[in-house]
Amino acid sequence: YDDFLKYNPGANSWEKIPITSGPGDRSGTKAIAVGDHAYFYGGTKYTQGALGYYYRQINECWRYDLIRNTWEEYAYCPVPELLSYGAIFSTDRGFILFGGRNGEDFDYTNKMVEFIEE
Repeated sequence: YDDFLKYNPGANSWEKIPITSGPGDRSGTKAIAVGDHAYFYGGTKYTQGALGYYYRQINECWRYDLIRNTWEEYAYCPVPELLSYGAIFSTDRGFILFGGRNGEDFDYTNKMVEFIEE
């Protein structure tokens, strides 16, 4: 639905953040905050093709700056293959992607990739 909301725990309120140059609508995305940034990796997008609508996997990583409220498509993110769903967790150096569904046959995978923040 292209909605991006930011939570303020002090005020117990949500603020809708416009996505003017960000990742766009998708599902199955993995997201995590590390330091002053939030990272969004992969997912699926509902797309219209010649034979109707289908889910297309997305092979991209976006970084959101929590201080400046800006987006950038992040080229340094590890993109081993098309992955959607799965798990993501932070480490003291960055984050780790684990599992999900792959882009070849949308089958489950147990691959694990570590991303170290620059």
